[in-house]
Amino acid sequence: MVADPPPSSSPPPAPGGRVRAAISVVLALSALLGGGAAAYGVLRSAAPRALNEFVAPSRNTWSTDWLNGAEEAWSYGGPGSPSAHEEDRVRLIRVGSKLVRLIIWSESTLITVLQESERGVETLWEQELDHALPEAGVWKNWVVDGGDLIDLDTQERVRAPWPAGATVSASHGVAIACEGLTCTLWTSRYDERWTTTIESSNSTIEVGLGLLNGNRYALAMGDLNLQRSDKATTELLVMDLEDGSTRSMGQITGSALIAPLSDGWLIGVSDKSEDEERVSLYSPDGSPLGDARRDGSKDYGTFPYSPTPISAEQARAWIESADTSWAPSTMTVSAEATSGACSATLLHGGSTLSMPGVNSLTRRNRAAADDGAGCRLLPVTYTTMMGTGPLAEVREVRDHDLYLHLVDPGSGGESGAIRVGDISSWGVASYGGEMIVYGNSGHLTAYRPKPAA
Repeated sequence: MVADPPPSSSPPPAPGGRVRAAISVVLALSALLGGGAAAYGVLRSAAPRALNEFVAPSRNTWSTDWLNGAEEAWSYGGPGSPSAHEEDRVRLIRVGSKLVRLIIWSESTLITVLQESERGVETLWEQELDHALPEAGVWKNWVVDGGDLIDLDTQERVRAPWPAGATVSASHGVAIACEGLTCTLWTSRYDERWTTTIESSNSTIEVGLGLLNGNRYALAMGDLNLQRSDKATTELLVMDLEDGSTRSMGQITGSALIAPLSDGWLIGVSDKSEDEERVSLYSPDGSPLGDARRDGSKDYGTFPYSPTPISAEQARAWIESADTSWAPSTMTVSAEATSGACSATLLHGGSTLSMPGVNSLTRRNRAAADDGAGCRLLPVTYTTMMGTGPLAEVREVRDHDLYLHLVDPGSGGESGAIRVGDISSWGVASYGGEMIVYGNSGHLTAYRPKPAA
C-alpha cells in the first residue's frame, strides 16, 4: 500500500529533471555514481571531525563462500511489469540493516524502505512522489528529495542544507551539492566543509562518491547520459574531498572503462570502430602518468588476476608487454567465432568454463565479416576485473538473460551460473555475503552462498 506523504513545513521539492550521468564502470558490481557497500550512520553536528571518518571503502569483493554455489535467500515483488521507458530506472541502497529501493519513472518516484533480517525482508513504509527524482540518493538516514530530506524511520521531512535545484551526490556520510560548477561538501545539515567553483568545460558537475581512491579522491563529470552513447563526451575530473580542488583528466566518452588502482586511476578506451585498446594512467590526484597501448605482436590469452587493486606500473606492464610475472595468479582465455557472437573458454586452476554466447571476456571485431570471423581478447577489460577479492567475476548472456560466474583463478572452484536478469534491464548490489539482483520492474531477489556440504 502506498502511504500518503507526511505533512511538511518545508515547500514542495522542485520537479525532477532528466536522468543524470552514469558512466559505465567495469569494476566489481559497483557503479561510479553513488551507492557502495558501506553502512551509513547518523552523524550529528557536534565538534568538527576529520573527513576520513566520514568516508569508507566501497569496493565490493567476493569471498570463497560463493564456491559452494548460490541459493535464493528471499525475494520481494515489484509494483508492476518491467518498464518500457528508457529513462525509468531502479536503484537499491543499503543503510545498515535497511534497504531503500527507489523506482524512478518519467513523472513520479516510488520509495520503498525495507527491513532485512535472516528471515527475509519486510516493508517499513512506501511512498510515491508526484515527480521524478533527478538522482536516487540516500544521505545518512535520509532519502534526498531535492531540497528536502525524508527520514528513513519516520518519513518526516526536514530541509536539506542545499537548494532544491542542486545536483546532489551522497554517500559514505558526506554529500556534495553542486549548482552549476559551484559545489559544497556537507558532513551534516549544519557542517559545511568547503565551497568551491570548478573550472571545467562541463556546464554542471556530478561527483562520484561511490568510487574513491585513498578515501580522499573522487571522480567528477558533467550531466551527460554517457551510458547510452559512445559518441557523447564529458570532461572527467578528479576532486580532492579535503578542499574541493580538482584536476582535469580530459574528455571521455561512454565507452570508457574506469578502474581505481592502488596508486591512482586507469582510464581504458576500447575503440569499437578501430578495435583498439589503450589506457591512460593517473596518480590519485589526477596527475598524468602516461599512456599504455596494446602491443599487437603480444599474446594476451593468459591474463593476470590480483585480489587487490594493482599499481599503475603493473597495469602498464600488462597492457604494453603482456607481462604477468607480478600477478598472484593467471587465467587463460581463448575465443572462437560462433553465429553472431564470440564464445569463450576460460581455464582457471585446472578447470574449464565454457561460455558459448556473448560474454565479458571476448568481443567480435567491428570489421569482421558477416560469417563471424574475427574475435579478439580484451586486455584492458581484464585489467579492470582485478581487485574483487579471492574470486574473479565473469559474465555471459544466455537467451537474453545475464548470468554471473564467480571463479577462483588459483583453483577449479566456480560458483555456477547465477541468473541476474534480463540483459536490457538488470542491476546487482553486493553487500558482504549477499547479492541482490533486480530489474526495471523493481522485483528484488537476494542470493547467499550455499552452506558448505
